[in-house]
Amino acid sequence: MTHNHRPHQAPAVNTTTGTASTLMRFLSGRMLKSSHRALYGYLLLGSVVLFALQTVSPAIGQVLQWQASDAENLQAWWRPFTAHLVHTNLTHLLMNLLGLWLLVWAAYPLLRARQAITLYLLCCVAIGLTLPASGLGSYRGLSGVLYGIVAWLSVASWRSPAVAILPSWLTGGLLALLLWPDSQHDAFTAHLIQAHVAHLAHFSGALCGAFYGMLCRLPTQTNSLRN
Repeated sequence: MTHNHRPHQAPAVNTTTGTASTLMRFLSGRMLKSSHRALYGYLLLGSVVLFALQTVSPAIGQVLQWQASDAENLQAWWRPFTAHLVHTNLTHLLMNLLGLWLLVWAAYPLLRARQAITLYLLCCVAIGLTLPASGLGSYRGLSGVLYGIVAWLSVASWRSPAVAILPSWLTGGLLALLLWPDSQHDAFTAHLIQAHVAHLAHFSGALCGAFYGMLCRLPTQTNSLRN
């Protein structure tokens, strides 16, 4: 009596499916928790809006950008809030969007949608107050706000080390590196964005982000694991 015996082999399809399922569970748990869906939703919507503002018409940038004459024109009080939504060119926009997505990922799970909006508005006010002293004729770009996010992340990571993804010394070192003056780096960046580098806007944005990082409410490890 003979038996057809086949060696036991794990199906390759099942292995692939299991890997994909594990990856999806990881992404859904890391990026799409109920407390963070709004944050990534706003981020995606904001990216689409920024692309639209950059590509629809050059006249939009002229209307929304901050101008030195605005310091004496109270009718343009809203431009410090809209100047960060327009950029000098597409390279400038892509650089800032890449930095924004990376920073929001690094800020998980500390940053919430409401805190992100508050941080943006505070940075707009802080940068807008210092722009008249910058000597710039006009200002566009999100970089000042990005510096604010890096500073906020550094302080928040220091306050909640059990929840933070990145250690505070790493984000603090990145912030120090970004704020360190370098003429060659400035010249290269100015060539890419076709505009002067706004150091004062970067500094005021970072100062505002650090200050807000000290005052805002942060999740504890227990709350983070419970979400």
